[in-house]
Amino acid sequence: MGLVFAVAQAKVLVLDEDNFEHLTQASSGATTGHHFVKFYAPWCGHCKKLEPTWEALDKELEELNDLAVVIGKVDATKNANLAKLYEVKGYPTLLMFSQGKLISYKGPRDLPSLLEFCRGGFKEEGKYDKRDVPKPKSFIEKELETVIADLDNLWRFKKAALGVTFTLGIFIGTFLGGFCCARCSQPQQNNNKLKSS
Repeated sequence: MGLVFAVAQAKVLVLDEDNFEHLTQASSGATTGHHFVKFYAPWCGHCKKLEPTWEALDKELEELNDLAVVIGKVDATKNANLAKLYEVKGYPTLLMFSQGKLISYKGPRDLPSLLEFCRGGFKEEGKYDKRDVPKPKSFIEKELETVIADLDNLWRFKKAALGVTFTLGIFIGTFLGGFCCARCSQPQQNNNKLKSS
């Protein structure tokens, strides 16, 4: 029984920050099909309760030979940037990525309802909340965000250390500046003595 569950579990596409855009083409709306993705937290009771239904949904679509929708999942606790990008605020969050659109599923979480949604229900106009898929951040945007967050963290939690560092920097800068200026002006004084003799 454990082996069967492990095999079934492997069929749901496991997505993370490294493979999400490549496998889903979510932001470009390219031709990789529709992806129904569960954002979950391993500790969440609702997520644990949904897991067998999510696996059964994948299996049912495969048995119906309806492979137009790929069932996937993202551990939002390990992929916080994805959760933030897609505005995941609670667990589990179920999102359909289809042709550059993000469709938020808020219906019943039983197999027949999820199956109906996957087999075309998500295409019904006005029934579900649809919006454009946000573009993933570039490497530079991510790094800049990290630097700003680090500086903000330092400012919030280490104000005293920053004050001491800043004061020490001014003191050392003034000392070195005065020392260098004094050294630079000495040769001129020696040259002036030589000229007057």
